[in-house]
Amino acid sequence: MLLDHVSELASADKVISALLTEELLGDILAQVPDEWLEPVPGAETAAALRDAYVRFLVARLSTRQWLPGVGA
Repeated sequence: MLLDHVSELASADKVISALLTEELLGDILAQVPDEWLEPVPGAETAAALRDAYVRFLVARLSTRQWLPGVGA
């Protein structure tokens, strides 16, 4: 169970977050086929949706409030 490893989250997060750059996230999302990306208001094209996902993920990297046991 993942909850058994909460004490390891901070160290794993430190390693992983150092690897995840905006450029890498963009490269990863560029591999997602257009047909998998459904338009939403404010992101009507696949490119706009990819950009929105990158911005969201980069914002998530700037905080740890969502990560159990790690905090802000």
